[in-house]
Amino acid sequence: MEVSSKQKAVQPMEKLQKMLPAVLLIAISIVVTILNPIFLTWNNISNILMQYSGVAFIAIGAMLVLISGGIDFTSAEIMACGSVIGGLWYLHGGNNILLLILGCVGVGVAVGFINGVLIACLKFPPFIATLAMQSVVHGTMLFFAEGKIIQLSGATVEFLGKGRIANIPAAFLILIVFAALMQLVTKYTKLGTYTYALGGNEQALTYTGVNVKKYKILIYMTTGLCSALGTILITTRMAAIYSSVNSTLLLDGIAATVIGGTSITGGKGNVIGTVVGAMIIGVIGNSLILLNVSSNMHDVVKGSIIVFALLIDVLVNRQGNKD
Repeated sequence: MEVSSKQKAVQPMEKLQKMLPAVLLIAISIVVTILNPIFLTWNNISNILMQYSGVAFIAIGAMLVLISGGIDFTSAEIMACGSVIGGLWYLHGGNNILLLILGCVGVGVAVGFINGVLIACLKFPPFIATLAMQSVVHGTMLFFAEGKIIQLSGATVEFLGKGRIANIPAAFLILIVFAALMQLVTKYTKLGTYTYALGGNEQALTYTGVNVKKYKILIYMTTGLCSALGTILITTRMAAIYSSVNSTLLLDGIAATVIGGTSITGGKGNVIGTVVGAMIIGVIGNSLILLNVSSNMHDVVKGSIIVFALLIDVLVNRQGNKD
C-alpha cells in the first residue's frame, strides 16, 4: 500500500512531464497558425526540420550526459573548433568532404575523451571540467582559424545541408536514422543501461563491479560525436565556416533536452522526447520570427520555457523524495 501511495502521488506530475513536449508543440502551433497561417505551410515546416536537425544531434548528446548525472558545456565550441579544423582539411585536401567530416568527428570525439578522463579518472566535477575545456577548445579554434572564412561547395555539401528526398529534408531523414540507432543503444546495450544506472545510483553500480570510469569516458565521447555530427549538418547548410561560435547553440541543445523530458538529476530521459524537444525549439524560433518579435527577446522566451520545464522536473523529484 505504501508503494502504491507513492506512485499515486508522483504519477500526475510525471504524466505532465511526459506530455509537456506534445502539449507545447500543439499549443504553440495552434496559436501561431491563427496569428500567421504561413506557419502551417509545408515549406515553412520543412525549413524548421532542416534548420534544427543539427541542433537535435547536439541535444541527443546533451541528453546522454544529463541522464548519467553529468553535464557538458563544450558542444558549441566543438562546433566552432571542429568546423574550422575540418574546414582547413577540406580546403587543403582539394575540397574533399570526407576530410571535413573526419575533422569534425575527430575534434568531437577527442574533446569528449578528454572531458571523460578529467571527470572519470581525475574526479573533476563535470561543471568545472567541461567549462575549462570550453575555454581550451575555444582558444584552439582561434589559433587555427586566423579569421578565415571557408566556403563549402559540391553536390555532397548541398545534399547534406539543403538536399531533399521526396520533398523531405535530407538532414531530417539522417536525424531520424541516427535517433533510431541511439534509441536502440540506450535501450539494448550496456552503454545505455549503465548510462541510466550512473544517473540513478553511481555508487550501487560501482559495487556491482562495472568499470564506471570506462563508461563515463564512452558517454562523453559519444556526446562529442553527437555534437560533431550536428556540426556537419549545420556547417553544410550554411555552406561556409566562420571562426565564431553560435552562442545560442548550447542553450538550444540543453533546452531541447530538458523540454524533451530529460531529468537534470540524472537517470531519466529518452531520445524521442529529445528530438521532439529540438523541433519545439525550432518551432519557437520560427514563430518568433513570423510574429515579428524582437530578436533580443528570443533567448528570453527560450530561457523561460527551460525554467518551466525545470520546474516540472524539480516538482516531480521533490514529490518522489517527499513520499
